[in-house]
Amino acid sequence: MGTDPITGKDIRKSKEGFLTQKDAKLAAALFERQFHNGEYIQPSNIKFGDLCSDWERHYSSQGVKESSLRARKIALNHIRLEYDNVVLQKITKKAYQDTLDKLADKFSNNYVSSIHTSANMVFQYAYENKLIKDTPTKDIKLPQKRETVEDLEKGSTIIDKFLKKKN
Repeated sequence: MGTDPITGKDIRKSKEGFLTQKDAKLAAALFERQFHNGEYIQPSNIKFGDLCSDWERHYSSQGVKESSLRARKIALNHIRLEYDNVVLQKITKKAYQDTLDKLADKFSNNYVSSIHTSANMVFQYAYENKLIKDTPTKDIKLPQKRETVEDLEKGSTIIDKFLKKKN
């Protein structure tokens, strides 16, 4: 295929298990096209938890405030509970959407949005470093909570919460 720019060694790729020779040739042609266009992402065993730790070091080196870093870490812990030991390339868009939907049952819309933003920053970091082909956070629909009649009836009104009457 070519040479690895870091090691200087030839790059070789082998794959087997094709049913026909035609299937094998098509797969080889696809690989060559991706490789020469710079689209090929080498399979990696990096886990999401390790990537988060790496991203946190990178994020803190950008000169962000300590409180911003702390807020991102706390938000990411909810995603890490789900994916800490999962290989990064195995996290699918569907699995990520299901995780956000599950978190929406526990937390407010704003906090779920904050969790999603933090996770998006980590996945974007992985994408920029060519660890993943596409980010699972792309085009995700954040869950929205609808207020029911019961919620409105048992909750106090805005006037009761924030405004006081003068005597």
